[in-house]
Amino acid sequence: MSSTPLASTGAGPASAVGPARSASSRQDRRADPISRSSSSQSSHASVSAEADNVANILGPAARLASLDPASFPTVYNASAATFPDSQLAMAPLLAQLIAMVNDLGASVTFLTSQVESLTSAHTERTATPSPPATSNLEASLKDLSSRVTALSSHRATQVAQVTRKGGKGKKSATAAQVAASSKSSVPKGPPPLPAAQRRFFAPRTSPTLPNNSFIMTATLPDIMAAVLKEANCSLPLSLTASVNRNGAVTLTANPYTPSSAYSPFFDAMTKKLNQSFLVGDNPFQVFREAPTSVELLIHNLPLSILPHRPTDLFPSLLESISNAIDVPIFGARFLLSDPVKRAEKRTTSVVVAVNPLHISRFGESIRLVSRACTVAPAYSASKSTQCRKCWRFGLSAPLCKEEAQACPICTVLHHRSAHRCANQSCPKGGFEKWVVGCCNVSPPLCINCGGQHASFDGSCPIRREILSALSPPRDQDIPDAPDVGPPQTTP
Repeated sequence: MSSTPLASTGAGPASAVGPARSASSRQDRRADPISRSSSSQSSHASVSAEADNVANILGPAARLASLDPASFPTVYNASAATFPDSQLAMAPLLAQLIAMVNDLGASVTFLTSQVESLTSAHTERTATPSPPATSNLEASLKDLSSRVTALSSHRATQVAQVTRKGGKGKKSATAAQVAASSKSSVPKGPPPLPAAQRRFFAPRTSPTLPNNSFIMTATLPDIMAAVLKEANCSLPLSLTASVNRNGAVTLTANPYTPSSAYSPFFDAMTKKLNQSFLVGDNPFQVFREAPTSVELLIHNLPLSILPHRPTDLFPSLLESISNAIDVPIFGARFLLSDPVKRAEKRTTSVVVAVNPLHISRFGESIRLVSRACTVAPAYSASKSTQCRKCWRFGLSAPLCKEEAQACPICTVLHHRSAHRCANQSCPKGGFEKWVVGCCNVSPPLCINCGGQHASFDGSCPIRREILSALSPPRDQDIPDAPDVGPPQTTP
């Protein structure tokens, strides 16, 4: 018997409701994994209740589905015998009932399988509950804490071993020592600049020994500070002044300010310098930075080509050397300063000041005035320079011609560190280390004056005589400050 439209209409929804509801239930459970994993007890209760509800609903349907549709005709025939007039009316209903029972049986089978899988999954989750999401983080923190503890314990063991080995008999550090060590670990500021990078000077047009150098040295710092204030200069105003024997004024900035920072104010400072002191027809030239240069010797220059005046030597060599190797020089002077002795020779040597980066441009020789001139490092020495090899004045150790080192304590040919007293029981320990004038057995001897003091002693009369000859005269007639008496108070 074929199905009627009524049978298909009643069977279609019945077969689709079960899978649709089951799929929707699965999506709802996947959409909320945190609540499922956060409380296993509530999940167990809800799943059990859901299973019971489904069982209660499916119970009657299962019993109805268990009926054999083949027995329906027997029931139909019995009913038809009892009610012959209703046979034709019950025939379509019987066909519809058979179709509905078949569809209901399929739905019951599907729902029963879903309940079984749901119950099985719940049983597995109950047996092995999944940890909450934070359990992994807690485990990582516990592992990290255990490692830190182990490392600290190992470090403490090492410190204890080092203390037992090297710290026997030593006292533990006090709070003041710990504070001092912590202060020493603080990073320090920049180191002070070299003096050559902090100096700038103003030479005289013609080198002249000033008569008022003492007053100039004392008053120039305040005079220059006033100029800087008037120009709204934000640089430090602390300057130190000095005047050399040629009359040049040198100003030195504080240890952390380079001289180049004051270059915008050089013109104003020079103008004030010439206004503050009597300079006549020999004014000061514009301030300039002190050259951080090295000196080179140039030999074999003919005297007939060089200028006779020392002040003209620099501009002459500046142009010649610039034309030869394209290198500027900052200064030039005769190596032999005495013009009388210099005039007795046909050639002479000059000392030029150059930038350390330009030394390689000179090489071992340079062609000047159409001839090769030898170039060598210059070692500066004045009359007050004391040689550290022979301990005499007027030369430096690189220029010393003595072959052996002289002792500045006893003048014997050995280094100062090798000097020892001949007295084994020297009261000042001179038998074990060098000591000047340790006892009467080993009195000192000066190599310059023959006195009983070391050759480097500041009381040596030869040294004092040389220094006094080089020092510029100081003004003795310095006006005294007016006597204004004690301050008066107004009643």
